[in-house]
Amino acid sequence: MARKIFKPDLDFYDEAMALEGKRFMKGLKPKITPWLLFKGEHHFNAMCYNSKSEPFPNGSFKKGTIRYTPGHIYLPLSQYLLAFESSEFDAGKEPRRWIRLKYAAVCPLEELTDEEIMWDGFDSRKDMLYQMTTMEGRHYQDLKPKSMVSYFAFDGINPVSGDSGDVYMIAKVLKEHGYWHELRQKDSEGWAGDLADWINSRFRKNSLDLK
Repeated sequence: MARKIFKPDLDFYDEAMALEGKRFMKGLKPKITPWLLFKGEHHFNAMCYNSKSEPFPNGSFKKGTIRYTPGHIYLPLSQYLLAFESSEFDAGKEPRRWIRLKYAAVCPLEELTDEEIMWDGFDSRKDMLYQMTTMEGRHYQDLKPKSMVSYFAFDGINPVSGDSGDVYMIAKVLKEHGYWHELRQKDSEGWAGDLADWINSRFRKNSLDLK
């Protein structure tokens, strides 16, 4: 099975929606990903973000993540995605970072490149296949070496509160396609309102109705 590479732009939604619900690549249905969830602190500790970042034991910083659901593949809403710790997301807490994607790859798990495997913290292909498909207590219980997965590769990781126009673009895309309201409804700390106020004060000429 040949790898398929997607290189999303700021608003990848139209291309993703054109594929969502349709079957392609061995009958898989695309599923749009509006943000990324990471379970556990170790993912964020290894993201190359500042001087406190610590690489994985394999020497690589976290620059990618594997996503899998049987019968589906994941496609990003945008080149820019908010990143949450999964339990914090469930509790309505604020995102940890925003991530800029380099590309999204779709291929069998066993055909990820050596570089992609290292970027996700594994020591080797053998180690990755053991942890993902055999190890007791693994996250994906039905994942097999030949299962089709999505792999999101990062080329930028930044604070959400940073003085960046990219945060404006993230909120704009989420708002335009109905996902911002979901975050506002889930928010338990007021972070979405604070971010909306910051965006509208910083980008007055392009203010957004993020209420």
